[in-house]
Amino acid sequence: MASGRRTKCGLPLIVLAMLWPIALGIGESRAEDESQEAGLAQNLQARPTHGVLIFKLTLFDVEAKREDYCFDTYAHFTASDGRTVKLQVFSGFRFRAPPLYKEALITIAPGTWVLDAISCEARRTKLNGPFASITINTGEVISGGHLIVNYAMGPVFSLKFSSRQVVRDFDAETIAALKRRLPVTFAKAKKRNLSPINKPSGA
Repeated sequence: MASGRRTKCGLPLIVLAMLWPIALGIGESRAEDESQEAGLAQNLQARPTHGVLIFKLTLFDVEAKREDYCFDTYAHFTASDGRTVKLQVFSGFRFRAPPLYKEALITIAPGTWVLDAISCEARRTKLNGPFASITINTGEVISGGHLIVNYAMGPVFSLKFSSRQVVRDFDAETIAALKRRLPVTFAKAKKRNLSPINKPSGA
């Protein structure tokens, strides 16, 4: 079980983690898709040791029995050597639920990374993990699966929560979207799902 600050931010989203805090929204038109692919190739050419991580993230409020949404969500990763990266994994309309999701392209150096926090910048709230980990080697494109964080809030005013993480393979809809938007990059992807981190109850 993980514990942290009380919050109610959420997001089902797809994150493409490359390496270095550069985020590019993936557009719906073919021209924008081709531009994304070209930009990704340029970033990898400039940083040949870097790799790409593709994953989907959902926050699920167990008590409310629904996905929870935040229009301005970030994932916070920490590497085994102490480096940190803050990834904008979702952005959308402030008052739309479910929101309009965007895929994000972000660069990050190879290594073992722990997803140790998820924040909703709009609400100034954060869930502190750790939630999952992943290792990215030089030049790899990794298909990291769908991380689902099932969380429940603690007693009122306690500012605590508990969560249980699971990781599933991409569904057919996600795979089709990625093949359409990133045909060259996703064709190179190796399947290596994120490893969920679940602390024992009471830890």
